[in-house]
Amino acid sequence: MSKNNKKILVTGGSGYLGAQICRVLYSSGYEPIIIDHDIKRNWAIKDFTFFNLDFASTDALKIISEFKPDSVLHLAAFHLVEESVLYPSEYYLNNVIKTQILLDECIKNGVKNFIFSGTGGVYGERETKEPFGENLIPKPSNPYTNSKYMTENMLADYSVAYGINYISTRYFNAAGANPEGHNGYTQEPPSHIVPILMQKILNQEKFIINGNDYDTSDGTCIRDYCHINDIAEGKLEAMKFLENGGESGIINLGSGKGYSVMELINSAQEVTGRGLEVEIGPRRSGDVAYLCADTSKAEKLLNWRPKLSISDIFRHSQKWIENKSSIIKND
Repeated sequence: MSKNNKKILVTGGSGYLGAQICRVLYSSGYEPIIIDHDIKRNWAIKDFTFFNLDFASTDALKIISEFKPDSVLHLAAFHLVEESVLYPSEYYLNNVIKTQILLDECIKNGVKNFIFSGTGGVYGERETKEPFGENLIPKPSNPYTNSKYMTENMLADYSVAYGINYISTRYFNAAGANPEGHNGYTQEPPSHIVPILMQKILNQEKFIINGNDYDTSDGTCIRDYCHINDIAEGKLEAMKFLENGGESGIINLGSGKGYSVMELINSAQEVTGRGLEVEIGPRRSGDVAYLCADTSKAEKLLNWRPKLSISDIFRHSQKWIENKSSIIKND
């Protein structure tokens, strides 16, 4: 495959979303250089240069000076809302302080572009149930989303002071699996609703809904679920946008459609052809009723729009769950 020889450093590149981003980068002619502390998923990125390191460690920072990447895609982060409420110190250390260390090294070595993984969770609880645009003033409601917002503010300051270009892609609930079945979600036990739901329905186990008294049409939380391949392509377009002189800032990546937990359950049952027993449990700490992306800015600036549906998300997830053992063993 032809290369344009542009090396792109990807922190967290062996992760669930990171591996798909690296595949999309590679297929577009870039050379991903991956830093990730998780060696358990090295099967997912075996074709790429991989360093098993913490992204802010001394050895990891040396990689920036060695490879001189044009751009850095920073994906590595702690990301569990409930966990962040219990352990805020760990989240601020990893997601903010270590990111500053990484940024300082980027400035030192002349990295031009920094693409950050923000989150739609920074918008927080709103009275409106209309999709959230980037012009809304963030209202982070837990340490995880606050750590992401703090980093966005830091990026804006660094851009003014040091000239580094940045895009924070605020994405909304990455879901699904590689459409060809090459990689997908592997965390055990799963912590995100789509893989939890798929595991329960395929194993014929009871699924617990975390609260049904939210201010939504059926009382369950509404979220925007975007396929990992769509998000990966959005990341690629954000990087190209900066390479072509685009202005730094915040851009939402999402499906633009909100689905309640009950609607997810119905879709999963339809795709798999199986029923599911459900039970109502207590709310989770830090959850908000509604999060959905207005993606018009991404469409305008990046010429990006999601291509894959909620049915695709479940179909690809099922394919991955049924085949992941052989994929991991043989890759």
